[in-house]
Amino acid sequence: MRKLRFAHILPLAQLVLAATLLEWDRLAGAPLGLNPLYVCYGINAPAMLILWLARLLQLDYISVSWMPFWLGHLLFLGGVVVLWYLVGRALEQRRSRKPLDRGRAAAAVGIWRTFLVLLGILLMSVSVEMARNGVRNSGGPGDLVAPALFAVWSGILIILPGVQLVKSLLRRRAGPAHQPDS
Repeated sequence: MRKLRFAHILPLAQLVLAATLLEWDRLAGAPLGLNPLYVCYGINAPAMLILWLARLLQLDYISVSWMPFWLGHLLFLGGVVVLWYLVGRALEQRRSRKPLDRGRAAAAVGIWRTFLVLLGILLMSVSVEMARNGVRNSGGPGDLVAPALFAVWSGILIILPGVQLVKSLLRRRAGPAHQPDS
């Protein structure tokens, strides 16, 4: 029997959860307390890049009568699948502890880790701004859930790839005798 993998289970589960939260928000109207839309955004904070890009390109409010979601939300759901696939792959890779290839692959991984750290910094600034606006507008505890989730993602995206970047830079300075990390 084939073993279930995080890279397959997490995207599907998170897609169902995100679509449910988006639909709940659409049907609920004005939220009382916890806003399901912001909880969805917080759980999938890195995927917000796609929604922000859709808004920048003015694609987010294109809708079709038979489709319950805006185009921006459909793009966001695609980003949720990609995000959780990458999270699943990272968990599987961490579990298997495969060594990193040298050369071009190592350079690509360095660029990817730098991108993740920068994304973490962006999410932290969004988290701080969301918390300020939430406290200023109503101050209810539900207004701080999304900023807290954004801050958690931010910490993960800054710390985990940041530590690996520092290790690889130190190893590069120490010379070729060092072993590659996983």
